[in-house]
Amino acid sequence: DGNYAVATMLRDYADKAYVMAATEAGLLPYYSRWRAVDPWGLNDPWIARHGRVTEEYLDRFKPHLVMFHAYFSPLVEPVVRTEWDAMAMTLRDYARKRGYVFAACFGETPFDTHHYYVRPDFADSAQIVRRIRSIRYTWMSTGRVCVNFALPAGKLQITSSKSQTSTKSQ
Repeated sequence: DGNYAVATMLRDYADKAYVMAATEAGLLPYYSRWRAVDPWGLNDPWIARHGRVTEEYLDRFKPHLVMFHAYFSPLVEPVVRTEWDAMAMTLRDYARKRGYVFAACFGETPFDTHHYYVRPDFADSAQIVRRIRSIRYTWMSTGRVCVNFALPAGKLQITSSKSQTSTKSQ
Protein backbone atom coordinates (compact mmCIF):
# COMPACT_ATOMS: atom_id res chain seq x y z
CA ASP A 1 0.00 0.00 0.00
CA GLY A 2 1.44 3.36 -1.05
CA ASN A 3 0.03 5.05 2.04
CA TYR A 4 2.00 2.65 4.18
CA ALA A 5 5.17 3.37 2.17
CA VAL A 6 4.70 7.13 2.64
CA ALA A 7 3.88 6.71 6.33
CA THR A 8 6.98 4.66 7.08
CA MET A 9 9.11 7.22 5.23
CA LEU A 10 7.51 10.05 7.24
CA ARG A 11 8.39 8.21 10.45
CA ASP A 12 11.94 9.51 9.91
CA TYR A 13 10.55 12.92 10.94
CA ALA A 14 8.41 11.75 13.87
CA ASP A 15 10.48 13.59 16.47
CA LYS A 16 9.91 16.96 14.73
CA ALA A 17 6.30 17.41 15.95
CA TYR A 18 5.00 17.82 12.39
CA VAL A 19 1.26 17.74 11.72
CA MET A 20 -0.68 16.24 8.85
CA ALA A 21 -4.26 16.56 7.69
CA ALA A 22 -5.08 13.21 6.09
CA THR A 23 -8.23 11.47 4.96
CA GLU A 24 -6.38 8.19 5.49
CA ALA A 25 -6.39 9.13 9.17
CA GLY A 26 -5.66 5.70 10.58
CA LEU A 27 -2.79 4.32 8.57
CA LEU A 28 -0.79 7.49 7.85
CA PRO A 29 -0.69 8.91 11.39
CA TYR A 30 -0.26 5.52 13.01
CA TYR A 31 2.78 4.44 11.02
CA SER A 32 4.32 7.92 10.63
CA ARG A 33 3.74 8.82 14.28
CA TRP A 34 2.80 12.33 13.19
CA ARG A 35 0.05 14.31 14.88
CA ALA A 36 -2.99 14.32 12.60
CA VAL A 37 -6.18 16.12 11.79
CA ASP A 38 -8.83 13.80 10.36
CA PRO A 39 -10.70 16.02 7.87
CA TRP A 40 -13.55 13.52 7.58
CA GLY A 41 -14.14 13.86 11.32
CA LEU A 42 -14.13 10.24 12.47
CA ASN A 43 -11.21 10.98 14.80
CA ASP A 44 -11.87 14.69 15.33
CA PRO A 45 -14.68 15.83 17.65
CA TRP A 46 -14.69 19.44 16.34
CA ILE A 47 -15.21 18.34 12.73
CA ALA A 48 -17.77 15.73 13.78
CA ARG A 49 -19.79 18.38 15.66
CA HIS A 50 -19.51 21.04 12.94
CA GLY A 51 -20.20 18.68 10.06
CA ARG A 52 -17.19 19.46 7.91
CA VAL A 53 -13.59 20.60 7.93
CA THR A 54 -12.98 24.27 7.17
CA GLU A 55 -9.94 26.20 6.04
CA GLU A 56 -10.10 28.21 9.26
CA TYR A 57 -10.01 25.02 11.32
CA LEU A 58 -7.01 23.74 9.37
CA ASP A 59 -5.26 27.07 9.99
CA ARG A 60 -5.30 26.26 13.71
CA PHE A 61 -2.91 23.38 13.01
CA LYS A 62 -1.04 24.65 9.92
CA PRO A 63 -0.44 21.09 8.72
CA HIS A 64 2.95 20.37 7.20
CA LEU A 65 1.36 17.74 4.95
CA VAL A 66 -2.13 17.60 3.46
CA MET A 67 -3.22 14.26 2.01
CA PHE A 68 -6.60 13.30 0.61
CA HIS A 69 -8.28 10.59 -1.43
CA ALA A 70 -10.18 12.10 -4.37
CA TYR A 71 -11.94 11.16 -7.57
CA PHE A 72 -10.13 13.71 -9.72
CA SER A 73 -6.58 14.55 -10.75
CA PRO A 74 -4.77 17.11 -12.90
CA LEU A 75 -6.22 15.18 -15.87
CA VAL A 76 -9.81 14.93 -14.55
CA GLU A 77 -11.85 17.92 -13.42
CA PRO A 78 -13.35 17.62 -9.94
CA VAL A 79 -17.10 17.18 -9.63
CA VAL A 80 -18.72 17.72 -6.25
CA ARG A 81 -21.43 15.08 -5.86
CA THR A 82 -20.91 13.98 -2.26
CA GLU A 83 -19.76 15.36 1.08
CA TRP A 84 -16.48 13.48 0.52
CA ASP A 85 -15.96 15.37 -2.76
CA ALA A 86 -16.64 18.68 -0.98
CA MET A 87 -14.10 17.81 1.73
CA ALA A 88 -11.47 16.92 -0.91
CA MET A 89 -12.08 20.28 -2.60
CA THR A 90 -11.70 22.09 0.74
CA LEU A 91 -8.35 20.37 1.30
CA ARG A 92 -7.15 21.06 -2.25
CA ASP A 93 -8.20 24.71 -2.07
CA TYR A 94 -6.61 25.11 1.35
CA ALA A 95 -3.26 23.78 0.10
CA ARG A 96 -3.33 25.79 -3.15
CA LYS A 97 -4.25 29.10 -1.49
CA ARG A 98 -1.41 28.72 1.00
CA GLY A 99 1.25 27.83 -1.53
CA TYR A 100 1.78 24.18 -0.67
CA VAL A 101 3.91 22.12 -3.05
CA PHE A 102 1.86 19.59 -5.01
CA ALA A 103 4.14 16.63 -4.32
CA ALA A 104 2.10 13.80 -5.79
CA CYS A 105 -1.21 12.60 -7.14
CA PHE A 106 -0.94 8.84 -7.18
CA GLY A 107 -3.44 6.54 -8.83
CA GLU A 108 -3.91 3.61 -11.15
CA THR A 109 -6.17 5.89 -13.18
CA PRO A 110 -6.66 9.67 -12.99
CA PHE A 111 -10.21 9.09 -11.68
CA ASP A 112 -9.31 7.68 -8.23
CA THR A 113 -6.23 9.23 -6.62
CA HIS A 114 -4.30 10.12 -3.48
CA HIS A 115 -3.07 13.73 -3.39
CA TYR A 116 -0.09 14.87 -1.31
CA TYR A 117 0.67 18.54 -0.66
CA VAL A 118 3.62 19.72 1.46
CA ARG A 119 3.92 23.12 3.14
CA PRO A 120 7.07 24.77 1.73
CA ASP A 121 8.24 26.78 4.73
CA PHE A 122 9.82 24.25 7.08
CA ALA A 123 13.31 22.74 7.14
CA ASP A 124 12.46 19.27 5.80
CA SER A 125 9.83 20.24 3.23
CA ALA A 126 11.93 19.93 0.05
CA GLN A 127 13.34 16.61 1.21
CA ILE A 128 9.87 15.27 2.05
CA VAL A 129 8.57 16.31 -1.38
CA ARG A 130 11.47 14.50 -3.09
CA ARG A 131 10.98 11.41 -0.98
CA ILE A 132 7.21 11.26 -1.58
CA ARG A 133 7.81 11.55 -5.33
CA SER A 134 10.32 8.69 -5.20
CA ILE A 135 8.01 6.26 -3.37
CA ARG A 136 7.05 3.09 -5.21
CA TYR A 137 3.37 3.78 -4.64
CA THR A 138 0.97 0.87 -5.00
CA TRP A 139 -2.81 1.08 -4.87
CA MET A 140 -4.31 -0.14 -1.62
CA SER A 141 -6.94 -2.52 -3.00
CA THR A 142 -5.10 -3.97 -6.00
CA GLY A 143 -1.39 -3.75 -5.19
CA ARG A 144 -0.77 -2.31 -8.66
CA VAL A 145 1.94 0.32 -9.11
CA CYS A 146 0.53 3.84 -9.53
CA VAL A 147 1.29 6.79 -11.79
CA ASN A 148 2.09 10.19 -10.28
CA PHE A 149 -0.32 12.49 -12.14
CA ALA A 150 1.10 15.58 -10.39
CA LEU A 151 4.27 15.66 -12.48
CA PRO A 152 4.65 18.45 -15.06
CA ALA A 153 2.97 18.04 -18.44
CA GLY A 154 4.86 15.73 -20.75
CA LYS A 155 6.29 13.62 -17.93
CA LEU A 156 5.07 10.27 -16.70
CA GLN A 157 6.48 8.70 -13.58
CA ILE A 158 6.63 4.94 -13.64
CA THR A 159 8.05 2.87 -10.83
CA SER A 160 9.14 -0.70 -11.09
CA SER A 161 10.46 -3.28 -8.71
CA LYS A 162 13.96 -2.80 -10.17
CA SER A 163 14.22 0.96 -9.76
CA GLN A 164 12.62 3.27 -7.27
CA THR A 165 11.74 5.96 -9.82
CA SER A 166 12.22 6.52 -13.49
CA THR A 167 10.83 9.49 -15.36
CA LYS A 168 10.18 9.30 -19.07
CA SER A 169 9.09 12.00 -21.48
CA GLN A 170 6.00 11.23 -23.47
